[in-house]
Amino acid sequence: ENLYGANLLGRWKKDKPLYLVEGYMDVIALNKYGIEGAIATLGTSLTDEQAKIISRMTDKINICYDGDEPGQNAINRAVDKFADIGRNVNVISIPGNKDPDEYLKEYGKKGFLELKLVSGMMFKITRLSQNYNLSDESSKVQFGKDIAALISTVSSAMERDSYISQTASKFGFRYDVLNEEVNILRTGAKDSEIKKEQSKERRQFLNSSNAEKSYAQSEISLLAYLSMNMDGFDPQYGEFFDNKVLRDAYNELGKGNTITNIVESI
Repeated sequence: ENLYGANLLGRWKKDKPLYLVEGYMDVIALNKYGIEGAIATLGTSLTDEQAKIISRMTDKINICYDGDEPGQNAINRAVDKFADIGRNVNVISIPGNKDPDEYLKEYGKKGFLELKLVSGMMFKITRLSQNYNLSDESSKVQFGKDIAALISTVSSAMERDSYISQTASKFGFRYDVLNEEVNILRTGAKDSEIKKEQSKERRQFLNSSNAEKSYAQSEISLLAYLSMNMDGFDPQYGEFFDNKVLRDAYNELGKGNTITNIVESI
């Protein structure tokens, strides 16, 4: 639940960016070079609670972990963690496997602030591309399918359009083809949700129907029992029957009518 450096921020304005870094030396370095808003998870993976705390503090979250492989993997996980609570984030990728402290020492505040911001989704897509040989057609096709699956999870139509456009331009896909693939996946997911909901409603109906059948069977059994024990006939027992036919049959039994006559009458 703790974030190193959060106590220095006071009442942080929601429109000011926060820089999420890994270690306390990075927080100290950013402050030393005049960059406010640095907080750290102190080397641990971002937790659900930390993500919620950060989201309450600002609308602009910039993740700036180390440039090495573990740092980049940690960014991937952090992007997903924020996505789970419905928050988009930006990522600052530091070149040369450097951490923020090292980069600031070499390039200063100006160099750090000039580092390009990319959306969390585009960071994930770029990272995903490293798993494929894009000069091989079949590998590139599979990459396109995996990109479409990733983008299809985004609820905002405008955001999806932006990611499709950026991806098509960066990796040489046709926009219309990638867009169609995303739409197919979203339609499939929507149909699946509809079928799931219909299945749920059907189960509820069947359960309700079975309960009604069970209750009706109980009424019939009760009528059969009472017909054999008419010594204790009481008109009030008729109230036990929701079914009008069974209720009338019981009342007819009370009048001394035979089962055969009652059935013929019904």
